[in-house]
Amino acid sequence: MKIFIDTAELDEISEAISWGIIDGATTNPSLIKKAVDRRAGKVTMDEYIREIVKIVPGPVSLEVLGGTFDEMVTQGKLLYEKFSPYGEVAIKIPVNP
Repeated sequence: MKIFIDTAELDEISEAISWGIIDGATTNPSLIKKAVDRRAGKVTMDEYIREIVKIVPGPVSLEVLGGTFDEMVTQGKLLYEKFSPYGEVAIKIPVNP
């Protein structure tokens, strides 16, 4: 069994990692946007995502926003290319209507 923390808050992620039980993190665009907005312009979304990927000791799921197949594939590739150099990235594709 693997345990993933479901948040985009760096403090929460760091604390959970310190417990030694976290295998990865799952996020979504709204969680990341809220976390970045709370920092009032001190960090960009890309910088924030890089920090998450750097500190998590396993995969970080990053979700695409596109509504079509082509948009999802394009966004998934872009997310992977931008953030995989900093750690393990898993691309999350929503499948609900």
